[in-house]
Amino acid sequence: MDGQDAGAWDGIDVLNAHVAVLDATGRVIEVNSSWRRFGRQNDAVSDYVGFNYLEVCRQAARQGERAAARTERGLEAMLSGRADRFSLAYHCAARTFRLRARTISHPVGRVLIAHEDLTALLIARRERNRARSRLAAARREHAEVVAAIYEEVGQSLAAITLATQVLARAPANSSAVTTIRMAVDEAKRELRLLRYKVDPGVRQSA
Repeated sequence: MDGQDAGAWDGIDVLNAHVAVLDATGRVIEVNSSWRRFGRQNDAVSDYVGFNYLEVCRQAARQGERAAARTERGLEAMLSGRADRFSLAYHCAARTFRLRARTISHPVGRVLIAHEDLTALLIARRERNRARSRLAAARREHAEVVAAIYEEVGQSLAAITLATQVLARAPANSSAVTTIRMAVDEAKRELRLLRYKVDPGVRQSA
């Protein structure tokens, strides 16, 4: 490590992302503990300190890795001063990562690269979306069932109402007619309340 970098990167070990620092030529001059731990867990042959990151990307690009080719172009633009940052998401085996790179003003000519594992976040988002879809489907099914019940009971009430009109012509049964009408009115109120609970946008009539 150059003298100007002495002690400059002590703080990168607190970062959860896998972090590497490149010099002006693209050579890896420092990595953090998360980078080293990830390498050990995945049987990496080295922590790549001293390697040229651009050359590693070029080799991967020649083997058909499109993300590596994009990374090479992005880092070249940064090291040449044509850009000050770069990012991209990529897949590695069954996991998804986001690479973010940005230039460092002090020491001059350094680039900080961070690889963040997005897999858990993306899985959580997919599960959330699935849960929302299931909830929406359950609500639609519930609404359809209640609407069917509402329609069926409504038809029955219409038949009862018609029957009360017929019975009303017989004075001897006026007490029975009154009872039926009261029952019909109460059932109508219950139906309006049921419909309102299913769809609060439905206005209740008095």
